[in-house]
Amino acid sequence: MEKHKAFDIEFMRLNDDEHELSFDIDDAFFEAFPQNRIHGGNLKSVVTLRKEDALLQLQFDTEGSINTTCDRCLNSISYPIESFETLIVNLGTDYKEQDVDVIEIPATAHKLNVAQYIYEYILTAMPMFVNCDDLENVVCDEQTLKYIVPLPGNEADDKSDPRWNALKNIDLDE
Repeated sequence: MEKHKAFDIEFMRLNDDEHELSFDIDDAFFEAFPQNRIHGGNLKSVVTLRKEDALLQLQFDTEGSINTTCDRCLNSISYPIESFETLIVNLGTDYKEQDVDVIEIPATAHKLNVAQYIYEYILTAMPMFVNCDDLENVVCDEQTLKYIVPLPGNEADDKSDPRWNALKNIDLDE
């Protein structure tokens, strides 16, 4: 993570109190992560760090947009992202993950790099299926959509199982 040295928080230098740090996330940030869903972006992550004796509480508030690909028509799109996550850091004996949002680092550590956490929070803020139609004033590429052929058996047919027809007559307002 040498590329993300700017995302180091030297918490040992901070007094026990609440501190606010701001990180700008651009295309260079995403280049260091081996994945292909995000091609770049322009985001800002504000980290509110609350330091206590043997505990750090970090709140990540990340907003902006990422450059990704529409899963339907394969157009490049700018997709808005908004994320609010919390990470608890216990100062203990070793590096280990205690829970999804609780980690332990050695009490002798003097800094914490938050780049990986910001990246993971951005990924979890993305929907599983990114679609042009989710965005205002953006539509899928019609030229590409004409090549999409429905799979056999996936057509919506009007045939329904007659055993379920009786359920259509149930009055749920009683």
